[in-house]
Amino acid sequence: MASWRLINLIIVLIIAGVSAADIANFDDLSLDPDSYWNGSDGSGGFASGSANFNNFYDPMWGSWGGFAYSNIKDPCSEGWAAQFNCISGGAQSGDNYAVGYIDIYNEITPTMVVDTEQVLGGVYVTNSNFAYYSMLNGDMFAKKFGGETGDDPDWFLLTITGKDGNGVQTGTVEFYLADYRFGDNSRDYIVNTWEYVNLTSFGAVKSLEFSLSSSDIGPWGINTPLYFVMDTVITPLERAAQNIEEAIASKNDALAAIDTAIAKERAAIHALNALLVSGEPNDLEAADIYKAKLKTRLAIMSERISRRTLIRSIDKLEDVLAILTGEGEQQDPSDDEKLRDKYEREMADINGDGVINILDFATLSQHWLEIL
Repeated sequence: MASWRLINLIIVLIIAGVSAADIANFDDLSLDPDSYWNGSDGSGGFASGSANFNNFYDPMWGSWGGFAYSNIKDPCSEGWAAQFNCISGGAQSGDNYAVGYIDIYNEITPTMVVDTEQVLGGVYVTNSNFAYYSMLNGDMFAKKFGGETGDDPDWFLLTITGKDGNGVQTGTVEFYLADYRFGDNSRDYIVNTWEYVNLTSFGAVKSLEFSLSSSDIGPWGINTPLYFVMDTVITPLERAAQNIEEAIASKNDALAAIDTAIAKERAAIHALNALLVSGEPNDLEAADIYKAKLKTRLAIMSERISRRTLIRSIDKLEDVLAILTGEGEQQDPSDDEKLRDKYEREMADINGDGVINILDFATLSQHWLEIL
């Protein structure tokens, strides 16, 4: 019941014109290989997809603030020279990613503004090389997180603030890019992979503002380099599509595991048959072998039923994914009863022959016997 309502809700959103495409993924921006853009052209920002990103560039000092973008794939370089590097070694998707820098001196906050006020699904974030290695090893300005003993409760926090079309704050979401506050030091971490941050709690927003805070503070303010990296700002439907893709992949893995198990069990039955044909076992041993064969055959039968159920589940998920990505036939939400009836009939067709009859009951009864 609940799953069909969710699917119908997704269909309603699609019919209403809600897109499953990315809001911004930065791959529509032109860059030479292994390079970056930091606003040195004086344009004051850039656009990707249906969002705009601010930028401030000071030609006197060659400094910048707000957002830049890059496609550098080197996760090993350290220090200020690696401020445009992504610690994960590349974009979350495609080639390009955005780099955010909080310019305290010029009071520049990285800000993203979407064309139309809307609900955002979320964004992928990680650390820049500059911030990552500063926290991991320390440098001439910032401490090594955890200190010499590893016990210092250090942290580096990204805060995202959503605002509506009137500039009114709709909420904040916090994400720790590093956290050493655990009592068990083995749980301490500095993020070095792409992580998804859910933003749906904001409701409809027109803009996002990004700020950073840290436990490492000195006389002149925060010592930790105030950089973060982000990619692929997505809609709720796009996130739903990603979740369904992950579910399909997981079910395909389970299907492969069942196929492997069935193949091994069939091989075991062949080996037992060969042993019986050889005439080596005595009557008592032969009885045990026959019991083993029977249990193995029952296991195979049970796994075949599980396999069939998995295949149907994958087919249904692929249908929903096709609708989400615009490749499938859109269903009228008023057809809920028809969808439910079709689903229940498919579930009743246990042996998958397209007909509901006594053979389905026999198959189901056999399955019950197997698990008793």
